[in-house]
Amino acid sequence: MKALKILLSLVILVLLFLFSTYNAQMVQVRFLQYQTPEVPLFLFLLFAFFLGFLLAALWSALKVSYLKHQLAQLKKARPEPSAPSPSSPPQPKESSPAPEEDEPTAAP
Repeated sequence: MKALKILLSLVILVLLFLFSTYNAQMVQVRFLQYQTPEVPLFLFLLFAFFLGFLLAALWSALKVSYLKHQLAQLKKARPEPSAPSPSSPPQPKESSPAPEEDEPTAAP
């Protein structure tokens, strides 16, 4: 398992290296009045990727937290059914009386 992790890490590292060499052009980003200095394109792309990753992780964590809170509220609102104690004998079920059958009527 450890060898697989090392191999996967090396593959990712090689792909990242290839990505950076193919996208080494210097670019400048302008937005409204803001202008960045010239940096390699792969840095902007990696920054956008990791920013998206962090925002998705934050959104997911907030959603999980909200759902856990909602589940706790629902558990509080619904009382748990009480289980019979092991020392008491089981209670017999109440049987309902059998329905009375009507007298059959003669067909004309």
